[in-house]
Amino acid sequence: MRTPEPLQWHVVLPVKAHGSSKTRLGGRDRARLALAFAADTMAAVRASDGVAGLAVVTDDPEVAVIARDAGAVVVEESADPALRGFARLNAAVRQGIDDRGWRERPVAALTADLPALSPREVDAALLAAQRHARAFVPDHVGSGTSMITALHGALLDPRFGSASAAAHADSGAVRLELDLPGLRQDVDFPGDLREVELLGCGPSTRALLAQIEAGAATGHPDTTP
Repeated sequence: MRTPEPLQWHVVLPVKAHGSSKTRLGGRDRARLALAFAADTMAAVRASDGVAGLAVVTDDPEVAVIARDAGAVVVEESADPALRGFARLNAAVRQGIDDRGWRERPVAALTADLPALSPREVDAALLAAQRHARAFVPDHVGSGTSMITALHGALLDPRFGSASAAAHADSGAVRLELDLPGLRQDVDFPGDLREVELLGCGPSTRALLAQIEAGAATGHPDTTP
C-alpha cells in the first residue's frame, strides 16, 4: 500500500497572560517559566516540516512579541468577559481558526507548556493524525490532552479542561497513544519541571533554569520580571 504524502497543517496555540499562568507550579519564577515554555513550544512547532502556519492567540503583549519573533501570526484574543478558565482557552482556539480562515484546512491545537517538544515529535504526531478525521494526543498522565487535530478546522471541537482526554474521546476523536514524551510532558507541577529537564528542555527554558539555579547557588535569586 502506498504511504500517503504528509499533509501540511495549520496550528493554533492559545497562550493566556503569563502573569496568570502556571499557578500550580508555584514559586516566584512561574510567570517567567510560562513565557519560556510558550517560546520553546512555538519554536518546535515552527521548525516542524509538517506545519504550514502557526497562529498564537493571546492578549499578552510579551507573548505577542515572542510569537512574532518565532515567525507566528498573532491573533489578539477577544474573549467574552463571561468566559473563564478552559472555556476561554477553547474559545481562543476557535477564534484562531476563524480569524485565519482555516475551517477547511488540516488544523491542530496544542497547549503552550511543552518545553521539551521537538519538531520531530510534532511531525510524527501530525503524520499519525492525518489518518483520522479528528484525533488527540493525551498528556503524560493520560487524563489530559496536549494536542488535538482535525482534517478540517471546522470540526476541531476543542474540549481542553478537566479530564479532557475523556471529553475528546467522547466527542468522537481518536486517541493516539504515541511514544513522544516531549509532546506529552506538559508542566503543571514542580515534578513535571524535573521531568522536562531530564527529557531536554528547549533553549528558552534551559537558559532560564540555568539562570534560576545560578541565582540560588549564590544566594541572590534573580528577580528580573
